[in-house]
Amino acid sequence: MTREKKRRGYKRKGPEKKGHRHKKNGNVPKRISKPGVASLHYAKSLIGTFTQTSPKTGYITSIHRKDPFPGVALEGEQTATLKHNDVLVFNLKESFELVQVIGNIKDPSTYSKIAIWQNDIPHVFGQECLDQAEQNTKESPSLNSPHRVDLRHIPFVTVDGEDAKDFDDAIYAEPMQDGLWKIMVAIADVSYYVEPATPLDHEALKRGNSVYFPNTVIPMLPVSLSNDLCSLRPNEDRLALAVEIIINPNGKPSSFKFMRSLIRSSARLTYKQVQDGIDGDYDKTCMPVKTEIENLYGAYKSLNQARKIRGTLNISIPEYKVIFDEKGHPKQIEESAERVSNKIIEEFMILANVCAAKVLLKKGYTSVYRNHKAPDQKRYESLTDVLVSLGHTIPKKQQLTPHTFNKILKGAENSDNQAMVQELVLRCQSQALYQPENLGHFGLSLSHYTHFTSPIRRYADLIVHRSLVNALNLDKHTYATPDLGDMNGIAEHISQTERKAAKAERAVKERYALYLLQKDKGKVVKSKVVGVMQAGLFINLEGTSAEGFVSVRDLDDDYYTFDEKHHKFVGRKKRKAYQLGQTLSVKILEVDPTVSKLSLKII
Repeated sequence: MTREKKRRGYKRKGPEKKGHRHKKNGNVPKRISKPGVASLHYAKSLIGTFTQTSPKTGYITSIHRKDPFPGVALEGEQTATLKHNDVLVFNLKESFELVQVIGNIKDPSTYSKIAIWQNDIPHVFGQECLDQAEQNTKESPSLNSPHRVDLRHIPFVTVDGEDAKDFDDAIYAEPMQDGLWKIMVAIADVSYYVEPATPLDHEALKRGNSVYFPNTVIPMLPVSLSNDLCSLRPNEDRLALAVEIIINPNGKPSSFKFMRSLIRSSARLTYKQVQDGIDGDYDKTCMPVKTEIENLYGAYKSLNQARKIRGTLNISIPEYKVIFDEKGHPKQIEESAERVSNKIIEEFMILANVCAAKVLLKKGYTSVYRNHKAPDQKRYESLTDVLVSLGHTIPKKQQLTPHTFNKILKGAENSDNQAMVQELVLRCQSQALYQPENLGHFGLSLSHYTHFTSPIRRYADLIVHRSLVNALNLDKHTYATPDLGDMNGIAEHISQTERKAAKAERAVKERYALYLLQKDKGKVVKSKVVGVMQAGLFINLEGTSAEGFVSVRDLDDDYYTFDEKHHKFVGRKKRKAYQLGQTLSVKILEVDPTVSKLSLKII
């Protein structure tokens, strides 16, 4: 249980007694000798772990190996409400001030709470937001406007992960004459419930997106909307913004139209169920929609043909998922399967996003776009220098396209350097951003692109929905929209919240991986070099998201020099090399999820 009572007024009571000086991760906890000590004055709240040394004394140490906080000792009433291994949020200004106890460091469920506080992720909805969301639930979805089209006769289905609850999208496909396909993508009509400049809207913009941790979700919208009223649950009427698209046999859209609608999903399916159905094994949930699944797969084949023709970037990086037991305890790390069923959803969503971008550009309406620029030429030259040194053939100098990189990836297939080439090509790419101008998406090889399909969990999509309703006159009611200057600021903000969420999600996943690795201390395992810098090597353990570091000082069989240009260390005498993407055997020396520390030795 969290405890929020604040404690003040720490005073030093003489020199530290023998046996009470504690060293943790190389840092000695320091006492506050009097209010206002400059070296212990921090503007922001800190997070640390409390270690109890006696009934009335203890110390707080850093929660992460990279945290510069040196630690602080406590005594007297400061420790009265604290327990050994409590994780604290606290302030160090003129004095120690306890803000909140967020959990116990030995409990893995605390990892997500640590990431929330470390990354300043908003996670508590104000009462005005909750009241507004609750007010919305009092209105049942219906044909509440002559502009809203009744699509309840269409047997839409949703396809998501096993643990998903916020169903943004429902899909449908049917074959037409001459190899054409009609595809329908229905997206939760969040814009109907979240009006601009309301408490819900302000909070959604502040959050920017939902954050997905292995054990919990920090939603962009209150759960009464995200998991209920806006979620396209089966056999329940739901408001949606839908697009009907006709594609030719090669997967290119020949026509499309958007409409505000009322839908009723026929089934809530998982990726595994749909994949099993495609493979010929339909369970009792899939059997009533067997024809719909077959049609989805048929339409996907055409869309996949279009993908191949335009040449999207084909980088395959494994993703890992934490598996929990029935009591919610982490059990194992599992590589996420790459299924055709996942690709079906991906292609349907990309198609809908492209159509949304084309409409907004044609209408000249201010909105946000999802841009991914071509890689910087200097990065590409650095990549080719490394590849040439390894004996790889490089495409002749030309304008950079995804085809350029796909040729490089194809040339490295089944070689000893395949993993390294994948890593280098990924690092060469630019970062995708939200911007109010459409610049296209390099990785997907698309000239028009935005995000339309996930308004429950992304504010960018909510903006796009409002823009579509206004631009296409889909309702008598129009939304107030930001001007270009304000849209610039919004786009920059939601790009930042996206990066912040990704950083927090990675950190939590890594702690879980380390927690599960504790039992493997002393073992020798396979690994891959995922980073090379002057101080040493970053190494990822095979089959996990755990990453450790090997200092160049620990490469003790030779004197190694750093070759920055080619991402490697080379031994001066033996010429042995350690380079990016290389597979190694390492021994696990130390695993400490409490500070996200993994110590390794190359064997």
